[in-house]
Amino acid sequence: YGLILVEPTGGLPIVDEEFYVMQGEAYVNGAAGANGFRMFDAERMMDDRPSYFIFNGRTGEMVDRMTVDVGDDVRIFFGNGGVNRVSTLHIVGETFDRGYPEAAIGSDPVLNTDTTIVPAGGATIVELTADAPGEYLLVDQSLDRADHGAWGVLEVVGAGAVNVAQHAFDPVAGPVLSRPHNHASRQALSQLDHLASIAHDPNDLPADPVPATGDNIRIDLDAKEVIAEIAPGVMVNYWTFDGSVPGPFLRVREGDRVELTLHNDVENLFHHS
Repeated sequence: YGLILVEPTGGLPIVDEEFYVMQGEAYVNGAAGANGFRMFDAERMMDDRPSYFIFNGRTGEMVDRMTVDVGDDVRIFFGNGGVNRVSTLHIVGETFDRGYPEAAIGSDPVLNTDTTIVPAGGATIVELTADAPGEYLLVDQSLDRADHGAWGVLEVVGAGAVNVAQHAFDPVAGPVLSRPHNHASRQALSQLDHLASIAHDPNDLPADPVPATGDNIRIDLDAKEVIAEIAPGVMVNYWTFDGSVPGPFLRVREGDRVELTLHNDVENLFHHS
């Protein structure tokens, strides 16, 4: 698979850097990560059980390959070769300033999106300005796929406060995003608070904010793991913000300066971001 770009007569607006990334799936026999030659497994494909999700043909291929400077305008041509799964393209810590869903260049761009859907056999174009230095993870937001290989790094170099929306990652093993504490001991789980309900009241949301004043708006969030009922008689370990699902509704206006502090409770069993 690959992409064919047909530009409009006048071309696309000039940007500082362009990248070409395609997601795909691999279906092979044997366990994922097992060494040696692995044959294509048609049964896995028919059952929709990918062994790997990959960016540009190989796990870890998008490390040290996409580097830009602070202030650069960046365009990413992103395709999804499939064959089965829809991709949800996301850059952790960034927002797409402009996007062309399904690569519809002739249409008006969609502005200020966080994640965009790319169907199997489809493509998209996203554009952003690299505002702060840091290493930004490019992922399929179905995050278990990062552990199967679908991840990359957009490195932004230059002066400025380093963006703190970072994840730890290993250049070989990949990012530590979705590896849960499946084997947490009962003793560790017993340390967590037990709540009668974690359901957030749908009527509990802030009023329409006043026009932006330029003052700092301070928001404190607690990443807190609790035990609560998910169905009658069934208790699970929830990862919550402020002890409810979903977490609090945060409402501000364009032009506000927002200072957000995230606390990770010392009794939590999992890292949070």
